[in-house]
Amino acid sequence: MSDATSDREFLAFKRNVEKYFCFLIVDYGFQIVLKEDTFVRYETEDVFIDFYHGRLSYEIGVECGLKCQGYDSRFRLPIILLGLLGEDAKGIKAFYQASIKESVSNCLDKIARLVQEHCASLLRGDKIAFSLVAKASSEESKFLTEKYSIYPIKSKAYEAWKIKDYEKVFLLYGSIKSSLSSIEEKRFKYASKNIQK
Repeated sequence: MSDATSDREFLAFKRNVEKYFCFLIVDYGFQIVLKEDTFVRYETEDVFIDFYHGRLSYEIGVECGLKCQGYDSRFRLPIILLGLLGEDAKGIKAFYQASIKESVSNCLDKIARLVQEHCASLLRGDKIAFSLVAKASSEESKFLTEKYSIYPIKSKAYEAWKIKDYEKVFLLYGSIKSSLSSIEEKRFKYASKNIQK
């Protein structure tokens, strides 16, 4: 055990994971296969579930996946809930952060209740449940790509459109051509015809 994790032992993360998630063993046949001060992994023959306490961020998180897809193919609790509950998941708090012993315990208790209440199908390895979660993850990824990389380009192109800087409109829209709406495609075509040469 490294010094970076041993100084976190006093927060009792792994002890509280075992306490609040004992239902994984009793009800679903999971076994603990890895236990550290900031990380605990449970597994069945088909499913793994990871609990982590961020070493710098103090985020408390849960990730779940199918072993046959590898440990890098996992889904975080907010996406799991979105996939299984749809829009109803938007009102559920699924992100936690704690750096005080009592808060760690309280957060894990809340997360355990969420997992017990909503994730039974995933814990049983239900392929349909995992496909719903994978679809939600894909949609969320697409949304975030749009929000953080494509939207700023569209915004700059629109500003250029308003001042009739057609060369800039053409270049910006051209860089994200596959993501243009129908009106943006029309602006792109118009700009391409009106670039001053």
